[in-house]
Amino acid sequence: AAAISIIPPSVKDDEARTLIEPSLSHADLALRAAALAVLIPRARAGDVGTGLLALRRAEADREGNARVNALRVIASAWRRDSARVDSATRRAMAALRTNASVSERRLVTSVTPLQAWVRAGVPEAPRALAEYERVVRKYQADGVRQPRAVIHTERGQITMELFGAEAPLVVEAFVRLASEGFYRNTLFHRVVPNFVVQDGDPRGDGSGGPGFALRDHHARRRHDRGALGLATSGPDTGGSQYYLCHSAQPHLDGGYTVFGRVIDGFEVMDGIVQGDRMLRIEIKS
Repeated sequence: AAAISIIPPSVKDDEARTLIEPSLSHADLALRAAALAVLIPRARAGDVGTGLLALRRAEADREGNARVNALRVIASAWRRDSARVDSATRRAMAALRTNASVSERRLVTSVTPLQAWVRAGVPEAPRALAEYERVVRKYQADGVRQPRAVIHTERGQITMELFGAEAPLVVEAFVRLASEGFYRNTLFHRVVPNFVVQDGDPRGDGSGGPGFALRDHHARRRHDRGALGLATSGPDTGGSQYYLCHSAQPHLDGGYTVFGRVIDGFEVMDGIVQGDRMLRIEIKS
């Protein structure tokens, strides 16, 4: 998946298609998602069928990466080459019955044959009001002490304060996953010197997550040194993956949710290399 993801735009379309073709039907969702991502900027009329087939293959996926990219392939092909989409493919689009969330269906609102499918999306069940009230009391009530999190690594500990008052739903999800033992014995799968160290993927390759997606919450926090941010693969796709900033990254401000910051253990954060193991995350009130 990593190799596919770095196929450069300069590669000719036919050569890129040859490289990704075996992965479009692979059982591994990360490979399918990566192959579809390569196809998005190259998509033409003939790729609509590929997108529809990929969408059906992704129905059983625990994560939505392949579904999202399949829909983006369809939208890209329609935008560039709709006049050449044949009648059989248009009928197949109009008869689409696969499952997708409301947010996923919105990716193809401009695709005319899919309008009925887009509108037929079942509204996602909202959180109960009592759940929002509980989160507000937990993180935003006057005098509430914000939680701290301690990342236990093979190199030592990193202590962070969490911004529950500013990004309550993200912090709530992070705290819950840590308390349930989700963050245990994972690998720091991405480390870029003077940029970020990233963790929180149970697969260890950057494509895994918890099976749910979080809405972005852009608090007025900057990506300063030690900032704790929610990693995403697009709008409202955050889950369990997080990153810590080695240094200030102003180009990320406003694009990602900053929901905490390192207050102790900077030397441990700086010493982490790709492949190091994270033992567990401990939450302290």
